Amino acid sequence: EVHDGYPCRWGGVVDGKPMVAGLEAFGSRILEQLWNAVQQYFPEEEEEENSLLQDRTLHAAFAEQRLLLFTGRRNLIRQSLTAIKNCKTGGVLLLQGAPGSGKSSLMAALLRELSPKRAVSHYCGAAPRSTQLPHLLTRYCLELKRICRLSVDISEGFQELV
Repeated sequence: EVHDGYPCRWGGVVDGKPMVAGLEAFGSRILEQLWNAVQQYFPEEEEEENSLLQDRTLHAAFAEQRLLLFTGRRNLIRQSLTAIKNCKTGGVLLLQGAPGSGKSSLMAALLRELSPKRAVSHYCGAAPRSTQLPHLLTRYCLELKRICRLSVDISEGFQELV
């Protein structure tokens, strides 16, 4: 692109070097064009999708690792699956227990039996920021937006998510 008509003037000689002054408008114009080009090639929505995909991949890898160590508990899995399938309106399944009691492994086993396209799992410690509540809420909202094919904006502010 040709940039005609930008204001500049002779700035004199500084330290033996000729200087041009008044290039602020020209610099702003170039910076704006450069920023527009960067946004065209790397839109913000894509960054959000990449972050979500990275989180999803890390959580899936964490689940696969837990499945390698998981054995038994068929009755607990059967009871849990029955409870989930009897829930007609959807909802949230929360597994709680002492550290090391097998919560992550059980959740991975349940998800293996369910349709992973219709479930969102979250393992604390599986991905960066996965232990931070604002990130967890944002991730859940973005995953639900994807699963339910919603066209809504998801705020990243904690107060708006709560």
